[in-house]
Amino acid sequence: MTNISIIPKEIRKEAELLIHVGYYKNEEELIIEAIRELLEKNRKERIALIVEMYKRKEISLGKASQLLGISYPEMVDILGAMGVEIRIGPKSIEEAEEDLEVARGLF
Repeated sequence: MTNISIIPKEIRKEAELLIHVGYYKNEEELIIEAIRELLEKNRKERIALIVEMYKRKEISLGKASQLLGISYPEMVDILGAMGVEIRIGPKSIEEAEEDLEVARGLF
């Protein structure tokens, strides 16, 4: 469970009211939604996050492109421009299944 008490007092009061009136079930849901909104509005940060996940081998190239809502070639271009080595082909069964799901979503 998250600790909303680290949030400044005036923002904490607004957060508590949003939970109280039912916009969010709890503090955790509110914070998760706030981070999602922040990343959607701040494209550069979202790209940096997805690229870092790709570099750490947490996601495949296909999943990275899906998370950013761009094509596979566009993702390759972004990675290349950032000097990130492109991994060709899945390295595991899980990565192959993930790529297959992404591909199915394209049609």
